[in-house]
Amino acid sequence: MIDDGTYSTVEMTEASFKQSKWKEDEQEQHVYGNIHTSRSPASPGMLAIVKWVCLVAVAAAMVVFTISGTLFFLKNYTAPKSCPHMPRSSLSSSRQAALTDALDAEADALDAKPGALSTYTDALRTQTDALRTNTDVLRTQTDALRTITDALRTNTDTLRTQTDTILTKTDALSTKTNQLDLLVNASIDATKELRRQVELYMRGELRSTLGDESQFFDVFNSGFRIWRLAFRGSAGTGGEIYNAYANPQEEVDEGCRTIPSISSRSSEVPRCSHHYRNNDVFNTWGPNVDQVALVLYKGGHRVAYVIFDGRSSDVINWFHHDRVLTSTWRDLHASSSNYNYFSITGFVQQAPHKRRFYISKQHGGCPRDLGWLTVVDTPVGRRCPWEGDTPTPVFLYAKTDDVTNWTTGEVGEADDLLVFVKYFV
Repeated sequence: MIDDGTYSTVEMTEASFKQSKWKEDEQEQHVYGNIHTSRSPASPGMLAIVKWVCLVAVAAAMVVFTISGTLFFLKNYTAPKSCPHMPRSSLSSSRQAALTDALDAEADALDAKPGALSTYTDALRTQTDALRTNTDVLRTQTDALRTITDALRTNTDTLRTQTDTILTKTDALSTKTNQLDLLVNASIDATKELRRQVELYMRGELRSTLGDESQFFDVFNSGFRIWRLAFRGSAGTGGEIYNAYANPQEEVDEGCRTIPSISSRSSEVPRCSHHYRNNDVFNTWGPNVDQVALVLYKGGHRVAYVIFDGRSSDVINWFHHDRVLTSTWRDLHASSSNYNYFSITGFVQQAPHKRRFYISKQHGGCPRDLGWLTVVDTPVGRRCPWEGDTPTPVFLYAKTDDVTNWTTGEVGEADDLLVFVKYFV
């Protein structure tokens, strides 16, 4: 069977032959049946004639059927380009030429289709490769975009952190600005007070405002009585100096209200047998205090001193290494690493040791203790050997211009320790 649904000549011929053979067998059976069933037997010659007549009839029928089938097939079937079974002589020349042209055109079309298909396949492959390349480029760009996004996210987090830091600093700056405003306001008030005091001083009314004229002294031989006596501690009185300094005093020897001098050692001058605290100075300590001086006297002579910045101070914290302005000890300075103690309270942690107004560099066991100044309030019998055995308090100081070893160095013992304040003028 041909692809277009028709049958080939061979197939049709074989079918016709089978059909004719079947008819021939049927007729032969019919003839022979009649012959066999005839009551009168036929002669052999007659039988042969009948047989050949049947065969000729069958053959003629087969030829007629074959010719009619072939003509029908040739009329309705278009043969392929190469058809070995179809005789070309059975068609007319015009029909044969038309069929030949059609077959040639179809063959050319078939020949062209593989080339076009190959070209289309190549184009499709090229487009596929281009698409793959574009996909790779897009993937690369996507990865780059992801990297940029991650970097942007990191930068955003960093920016957020920096923003938070800036906000924190802004808040801190705002707080400091507020504090500065308070300081400015306090400074304005202090300036106003200073201006008022200057005006009073120019009119000679300042000292009468701050206290009796007799409370002011020319401590450093400047020619001006500008230092007001705030406290005087006397050695060997038996009373602890810190208690006398920190607590108000009710009774005072008249001789304690002045500074020691050679003349004050005579029997004609009232003696000072205890410590003296000027309650008015302590009660009015404030922004009018400019400087504070701690001075040691021995035999009526000044033997050592330290001058401190008294601005914005109180009755305790003025005695601090950060406030040192000048001193007979040249190695006193602001660095905290230079000291292990620098305070009025001093060393009291290991009872019964009590060392007040203590400026110390190190503790290393009694023989290795180093320092500049101490007031020994420790009872006799419980002291280091270098603290001596005289009654409390004992005023010890380095006689050199720098730190000393309390055991092996040059150590002096003063008679009096005085604290003065100087006001703004």
